[in-house]
Amino acid sequence: LRALSVHHQLDADAVLVDTRPEKKFNEEHVPGSFAVPFSNNMAVWTGWVVPWGQPLILLPENAAQHDEMVRQLIRIGFDRINGYLADGTEGWKSAGLTVEATEHLDLERLKVVQDLPAALMIIDVRQRSEFHSGHIEGALNIELGELQDHLDGLPRELPLVIVCAAGMRATIAASILQRDGRSNVQVVDEGGTPAWIELGYPSATGE
Repeated sequence: LRALSVHHQLDADAVLVDTRPEKKFNEEHVPGSFAVPFSNNMAVWTGWVVPWGQPLILLPENAAQHDEMVRQLIRIGFDRINGYLADGTEGWKSAGLTVEATEHLDLERLKVVQDLPAALMIIDVRQRSEFHSGHIEGALNIELGELQDHLDGLPRELPLVIVCAAGMRATIAASILQRDGRSNVQVVDEGGTPAWIELGYPSATGE
């Protein structure tokens, strides 16, 4: 599908699912798109975060993934797949449409920022059991699958830093927050809580 056709469909009821690797998504993406990096579990994450029954437009890293994606999605009941964004974000930009980025934060920088008096909120989107076994001191746990139910309760005035175990779930979560109109979202898309603990930075266990 050409970019302007996709733009028109997104204005109606379609949803763009960007399946490129998390770093590429965070560098630039179509505003309002969901990040769901391609993997064997792509359909599971899609089912968790994408509104049920809406038509999907996919943005894969390469065409070789098309069949596997469609197979996975149909298996969980997403059978309204309208097509693929031709030429990806390059095609989108060359049609004169704007892209956005997600600000990236590495663990060393997060440690510096966390030590400053200015307030920020760290949200760890791993499963509860993972969180209890060790997390960044002061982090709030909201499992990725539950994030959309908690959007109203999250402050809009505080910068949000999203973290998981390795960066994929954090990127999916940040895309949900950006879709919610939040601009002060930063994502740790490389490493995550286990690496933070390994570095000896302040951590806690339990609730």
